[in-house]
Formats: sequence, structure tokens, C-alpha cells
Amino acid sequence: MTSANYKARLQEYDRVLNTSAVINKEQLAQLAIHGIPDECNYRSKVWRILLNYLPPNKSEWDAILMKKRETYAQFLEDFLRTNSKTEDHPLNFEPDSPWHGFFRDNDVLLQIDKDVRRLCPDMSFFQSPTQFPNKSIVSKDMERLHTRVSQGVLASSVVVKHGIGFAKIKSAPSTCELEPLQQESEEAHWEVVERILFIYAKLNPGQGYVQGMNEIIGPIYYTMATDGDASWREHAEADTFHVFTNLIWITLLLSQEFSLPDVLCIWDSLLADRKRFDFLIYVCCAMIIHVREDILTQDFPHNMKLLQKFPPVDVRELINLAMKLREKDEVRS
Repeated sequence: MTSANYKARLQEYDRVLNTSAVINKEQLAQLAIHGIPDECNYRSKVWRILLNYLPPNKSEWDAILMKKRETYAQFLEDFLRTNSKTEDHPLNFEPDSPWHGFFRDNDVLLQIDKDVRRLCPDMSFFQSPTQFPNKSIVSKDMERLHTRVSQGVLASSVVVKHGIGFAKIKSAPSTCELEPLQQESEEAHWEVVERILFIYAKLNPGQGYVQGMNEIIGPIYYTMATDGDASWREHAEADTFHVFTNLIWITLLLSQEFSLPDVLCIWDSLLADRKRFDFLIYVCCAMIIHVREDILTQDFPHNMKLLQKFPPVDVRELINLAMKLREKDEVRS
């Protein structure tokens, strides 16, 4: 894309998002399907709109954001508030026993903790401190979830990704980047993600936490937490929770097949799709077409490895091919 074309796209985003009190969602989707610029803090707002967290009418935003963020704060109060007074016995295994619930929660938390510590291991972002740590957490009014989990279990494993949803855990010496931050006034980004997933699991006991949810929430939280506007970035945790709950009913969305910047680019197009994620099938077809010659000349084991560890590619080319494939289907129908 030429510099002039890129500037024209920025102007189009500015026009759609900022020149009217009511955003034309269809126009916004048509822009986003070709990718959202990294500049001007557009992505976090566009994702909030496309996932129906924010309505097109901007006059309603402040009230909705306040209500949603207060709701999340109450969830934290309900599930994480430190309470040292209990008359129950730790060996009481009745289903409604507070201790029984505590141990059950810890089983879930153990898996969450393992997963979020190895989130996007090729990036330092999730091990770095957030600019806006939860005040109740750092003041010890609420517990840090990772303190409830045995560190000895967690320090002994790292992950090796092989794409298409598969991950292999192998033993390795613990590294400092996987440990909690030493300053009590700080929180690492992975600790925030851990808290969001734990709250979600508590609110949805029928589904609970499923491995792979960390891969979905990672790009969402990264987008919210890196917004250039501090007033939006400050509420990345609460906003990520609500956006995540709107998105969780779908699959991993290629989040393990590509690097995070490429995942963001692909998700721009998927979230903007007018039939909501039907476009994902065409992207997958484009991926197969991209390596078609290799698939036709190699054996099954080689092809499985190829698809599980997809080679580097310009994702914009894949998206453009996916759009052409869908256009052909629409003409036929």
C-alpha cells in the first residue's frame, strides 16, 4: 500500500469514527475487513464496536462503559475479596462447603496459571508490568491468584507451539520471566489475564475454563492494554472481560498459527465480516491454496507438519485471496 493510499485510509477511519454522533457500522466493517491501521488508537475502539460491546450511538458510550466496568469491579469484589473468617473445616467435602469450593477453584486456577504464564512466549509484553495495576490487589485487600498455586509445579514446564491448536509442554529450568514481579506495587500483564479468566470460569461453572481460552483472550487484552489513550488503557481489564465473553463462543481463530501482529490483522477482517466469522473458512482455504504445490508433491506426514507449523506469509495476501474466493461463491449463488 502506498503512502498516499495509507493516508487516505486513515482519513476514512477518521471520517467514519469521528465526524458523526452515530457510527455507520456497515461502513466501519467494510473498512476493517481490509485491516485496521495501528495508528490513532483505532483498533481497540473498532473491536469494541464490531463485537457489540459499544453501540454505534456514541452518546451512549459513557453510560455503558461505566455500567460494564462497575459490573466487573463487583465480580472482583464477590470472588476475590480476602476473607479470613470461615467456620468450615478444610476436610469437609460436602458440595456446598466453602473449603470444597476453594479446592475446586484451585484445580481450575492451576490450569489457568500454567497457560497464562506461557502466553505469547516470543514477546515480553505479558511478563512486563501493567501501567494500571488493580489497586485492591496491590493493597492486599484482594488476593493475588498465583499465590494460591504451587510454584514448584509451575516452574518446571515451558511450552513449544506447533500451530493448528497443538502445544507441547516439556520440562525446563524455571526462568525469571515466568515469575511474578517482585515489587508488591506492580502486576504483570499475565496476572491480569489470569484474573479475567478465573472470573469468567467462576461465572460460567457449566463451561468453566478450557485450554485455548488464553490464546483467544491474549490478542484482545493486548489490543486494549496498548491503546494510545490512557483513559481507555486504564480499563483494559474490565473491557477485555466483556469483549471476551462476546467472543468466546467461537474457536481459536488462527491465534496459534501466526505471530501476534498477523493475528491482529486477520482478526480485523474476521470481526468485520458481515456474516460474522464465515470468512474464517475462506481464510483457511486461502492458507491451503498458498501451500497447494507443496501439499500435492509431499506425503501425508510432511503435509500435517506443514499445516501445523504454517510457513511465514504475508497475511494480507491470504485475506485478499479469501475475499476473492468468497466473491466467487457469492456470484455462483
